[in-house]
Amino acid sequence: MYSDLDYTKCKTIETITMRHLFFLGIFFSLLLNAAYSSALTLSEPQLHSKLGQPLEMTMALKNLGDLSTEDLLIGLAPKERYQEMNISLKSFHHDLKFTVISASNNKTLLKVTSHKANNEPYLDFVILIRWPDGKLLKEVTVLFDAPSSY
Repeated sequence: MYSDLDYTKCKTIETITMRHLFFLGIFFSLLLNAAYSSALTLSEPQLHSKLGQPLEMTMALKNLGDLSTEDLLIGLAPKERYQEMNISLKSFHHDLKFTVISASNNKTLLKVTSHKANNEPYLDFVILIRWPDGKLLKEVTVLFDAPSSY
């Protein structure tokens, strides 16, 4: 029913289509990777307090791009996220306050503070940052040094 010529044409079209799909897949994966590589990130925490003191720490907000600090909604992650990540949501977490500040060296920092003193040797909590086109969920763990006695 089909001649050899028709079969060759079908194989050539199939090969061309497969090549197009392959390169299209590579293109979209690169495009997706570029979108995620420029997404907002947080640096490692810098702790400015000791055990038995109210929490004071900062983290640099990186890759803000065109986002302004007003575009960011920052707070604790919902209870469900804590459960999914197998992290205990403690009452101390509800005392945490998140503030975005501009540092003198043109950096944007997230300052995390508490009114209550932290008496645990480490603190583990989950931050949720939302902006119009995305969100960031980050587990933060800090270890406290004991206060020095003089």
